[in-house]
Amino acid sequence: MKRIFLFVFIITSVISKGQVPPEGMVFIPEGSFEMGGGSSVRSVKGTKSVSSFYMDETEVSNSKYREFVNDVKDSIIRMELARAIEETGPDDRVNRYAFISKNPGEATKPIEEMDDEDKMLNWDNKLDWKDIKAYDREKNDEALIDSLFLPAEESISGSRIFNVNILKYSYKIEKNNTNKKKRKLETVEVLVYPDTTVWISDFTNIYNEPMTNMYFWHKSFDDYPVVGVTWLQAKAYCDWRTKEVNKENRKSSPIQPFKLPTSEQWEYAARGGLERADYPW
Repeated sequence: MKRIFLFVFIITSVISKGQVPPEGMVFIPEGSFEMGGGSSVRSVKGTKSVSSFYMDETEVSNSKYREFVNDVKDSIIRMELARAIEETGPDDRVNRYAFISKNPGEATKPIEEMDDEDKMLNWDNKLDWKDIKAYDREKNDEALIDSLFLPAEESISGSRIFNVNILKYSYKIEKNNTNKKKRKLETVEVLVYPDTTVWISDFTNIYNEPMTNMYFWHKSFDDYPVVGVTWLQAKAYCDWRTKEVNKENRKSSPIQPFKLPTSEQWEYAARGGLERADYPW
């Protein structure tokens, strides 16, 4: 199997009793199976028991993963804009993108005097690029927008190319800790844009194929599985997706975090109840 397809992934999530599973997921009942095998008994790894879980019915598509990439892109633009507003002062064209307090209901000091951990981005307003560009030209000499794109000498046919190397997603994970009474968190930062060159590195004579340059972003491939995604990027997507679902369902209790399937969960679901069968899926 080519390496390119090893990055197609499925998300699993344990749902509490009474909760409705996220859209597009199916229930996998608990059970036991002989892992490995196929037609060769010698490769059987033993009987494995699997608890019930929910799994995505299909692989994560290009359009779904693009939502993640675009959300990261949007947050970077808003962050740069909010910081610029702090430096240049209020401006009617962009005031709606300034930082807001994380605790608006409490008596707090002015936003400009707050520490970074007490502020957050304002997501209530859509980005108006006409106002942002006018503000940037006047207050920042276009430095704000320029910082989001590759240098002019790296452009193709004069078109501006967004710098995907700044698309980084940060989230916290719990570190392995011998002291069980103290919880330690670690911040993980991951570049989220998929490796769109895997078509070239995995297949010869493919330079003229449309998939080489268009697969991830073109609408024709919206429902195709995303490829060129690393394990770290898939983990970051899980974290983002968990937050997005919880944000949409604010009135209900939070769901358990999405996660990548274990090898046991993957094989158990793919076998569909069949034992020692070649390619049962």
